[in-house]
Amino acid sequence: MGGISRIATLVGLTRMTEPNVLFLHAGDISIGDIFFNKYFHVPELQLLGSFGLEAMTLGNHEFDLGPEVLLGSLQYAYPNPSDAFPLLSANSDFSDPTISGLQNYVHPYVIKQYGNTKVGIFGLTTPATNLISNPSPVIISDDLATIAYATVQTLRNVELCDVVILLSHLGVAIDQQLATNISGIDIIVGGHDHYKYESPISITNPFGGTTLIVQARSNYMCAGKMKLVFEAGTFNLIDYQLIPIDTNFPQEPTVQAIVANMITDIETFYGIPFYTQPMGYSFAYFEEEARDLIKLGSHDTPAGNLVADAFKVYTGTHIAFQAGGSIALPLWEGIFTPSDIFRLNGYGFNMVNTLGFQLVTFNMVGAALIAGLEFGLADIELSDEFMIQCSGIEYTYDATKPQGSIVVSVRINNQPVDPAATYSITANEMVIGILDHLAIPYTDLNVLTGVTEFEAVSQYVIGQGNILFPKEIGRILNVGDRISKSSILGAGSMNKVIPLNQPLQFQNVKLLFEFHGRDRGLNFDPCGRINLSIPRLAMLFRSNKIDWLLVENNRATLRGTGKINFQGNYGFMLMALNNPDKLRVIIWDKNNNDRIVFDNMNLQPVNGMIRFGNSLIFAKEDVEESFIPEEFSLEQNYPNPFNPVTVISWQSPVGSHQTIKVYDVLGNEVATLVDEYREAGRYKVEFDASNLASGVYIYKIQAGDFVSSKKMMVIK
Repeated sequence: MGGISRIATLVGLTRMTEPNVLFLHAGDISIGDIFFNKYFHVPELQLLGSFGLEAMTLGNHEFDLGPEVLLGSLQYAYPNPSDAFPLLSANSDFSDPTISGLQNYVHPYVIKQYGNTKVGIFGLTTPATNLISNPSPVIISDDLATIAYATVQTLRNVELCDVVILLSHLGVAIDQQLATNISGIDIIVGGHDHYKYESPISITNPFGGTTLIVQARSNYMCAGKMKLVFEAGTFNLIDYQLIPIDTNFPQEPTVQAIVANMITDIETFYGIPFYTQPMGYSFAYFEEEARDLIKLGSHDTPAGNLVADAFKVYTGTHIAFQAGGSIALPLWEGIFTPSDIFRLNGYGFNMVNTLGFQLVTFNMVGAALIAGLEFGLADIELSDEFMIQCSGIEYTYDATKPQGSIVVSVRINNQPVDPAATYSITANEMVIGILDHLAIPYTDLNVLTGVTEFEAVSQYVIGQGNILFPKEIGRILNVGDRISKSSILGAGSMNKVIPLNQPLQFQNVKLLFEFHGRDRGLNFDPCGRINLSIPRLAMLFRSNKIDWLLVENNRATLRGTGKINFQGNYGFMLMALNNPDKLRVIIWDKNNNDRIVFDNMNLQPVNGMIRFGNSLIFAKEDVEESFIPEEFSLEQNYPNPFNPVTVISWQSPVGSHQTIKVYDVLGNEVATLVDEYREAGRYKVEFDASNLASGVYIYKIQAGDFVSSKKMMVIK
């Protein structure tokens, strides 16, 4: 699936059969595959130019080896800048004399003429580039709203463009905010997230116009195709397709031959059969991205656990971690090659063997480790870019809390973290740069020269007999504010085909289940019992130790520990769906590197019943709820995320004039919910976001001298 030679076929066919073709790329051609590590940007720049690419936005990874390397690649690929297709970034400053040559290749915008229709295209690069890449001395501005507004005004009022397209490498959350607050953008072709949209996201701007947002995955796995008609001063979307780039598109012979020659050269140069020999077999898909991070439940990923486990096993440190944004691609079900393992962590480069980031080990005290986890959780309403995937450590968080107080609990090797104790850690060398930037202390840094992420994961794969099973066991849990009373009850059975110990052999088993649990909320410990039996495997799992019971809408998560056949120390996680009743059961051996004992892989219909409930409470059951509060507080809205109505609760110990207002992430006020004098007491107000676009919003209370704010998310 995918590949630039198939894209060449699609682009060529489209240009032959359609008028007025505009071919755009949202950035990040750099890093992510061994082709870049061997040839840098050059072949892809030249090939895209030969396809007639009209414009590409600079992605953050274009700067991973520094702007000097980017400039060198452009000059090698296109010695005459006028021969190159335009690279776009309106928020990048290339005025430093050492890299000013980039101004010959990178522009704020470009204009294309199709008949009587003038199309303006401008680009924006994520400001996260400043932290996660190496753009210096290029300056990537974070004043996105101002720059976008000014550029749109220039394109509309000075250049007199009929259609304006933002070629964005910002991520869809910021795309939505810009579309909501800035008029005049017709289409946003997005990147950075690696999402794929079967249909465009439609956003209404302040003057009633519409902006369409599209994304088409990454790595040439899909292509988006839009057919637009502009007439009478307006444009209309006639057709939209998200096209899988698969074997339905034959490889263009000339490009295929170029790629084949490069593969031969790569395998000869590195002495590794990256593409031409199988390495192992994956029993299921390894998801790489943690999604919906403000929802209660488990947020570790199979790819994250695979990588972190490999790091920890390779070095033997207490713990290991990998940032979500460093995991480039999933691992697909079926036979995989070494190139698939490389692409799991395809970002990075080193001067020893060029095969990605090197591993590092270092020490941190528990308090510093918690600070690092807090930073990783700071922007989870937007993405998992910095969220830590981990091994040897488990942590929980409350997404309703402000930055700095999101982490709820941390356990290292099954024990609560000691803030004063020192722990050894394995990560990639990029992490050190981020810790330095954040001034989070560490000691005893050791760079494992020449030992890359690829090598560690490859050795781990070999240690697993080249057979991989995905692992998702709740190492990371969003447990919320824990003020709700929750209960769950289930009984029944389900059938599952599971693999035997022998490769690629399976058997059908029946799992019998009976469980019940209750959580009184307000930090009471959950209680209950879990009984799971698989007669064909002579396996009986029992537990009366529930660590977490999380219920949100019609989904529930239970996690805890128990024994198999009255022995051992096993973790379990049940994920349940109510109406229709479905269940996923995961059991792992905590004394054997969290080896998976049973996993039916997905939510599966059951023969039986599952019931659960959830209710909001404001005080422990033995406390009278009608009382004058002792302190001010603003609660997290509930539900969150919501569509379209949520409730905001707060309390005040004194009477005062009180206001509650809602703002978008750009600071624009979108609603006033309360603006009046109120006596001391506890209050709640309903907020209806029917007229607002999906995205993150901030609500703020001011009661006398008390000021507090929290984030909430509308999802439509």
